[in-house]
Amino acid sequence: MDIMEANQWAFAVTPHTCDQPDDHYYDKCDRGGCGAHIHKEISYGPGTQYKINTLLKFNVKTEFVDTNGELSEIRTTLT
Repeated sequence: MDIMEANQWAFAVTPHTCDQPDDHYYDKCDRGGCGAHIHKEISYGPGTQYKINTLLKFNVKTEFVDTNGELSEIRTTLT
């Protein structure tokens, strides 16, 4: 799980599928993942014209939501 892949222009959360771990180490995971880039949902970038101005400090909150004991949603909030 890449909880945060970011630069001043893009922010992504990328879950990856992996094979069973070998002695608690996951070494066989897909490289592409199935993440979502934040720029498709909100205005994010360097400058005052963006809702999230990446030239300034901002907060990131990541929640892992489970349904019946299974991960059902990853919710990331930027403020």
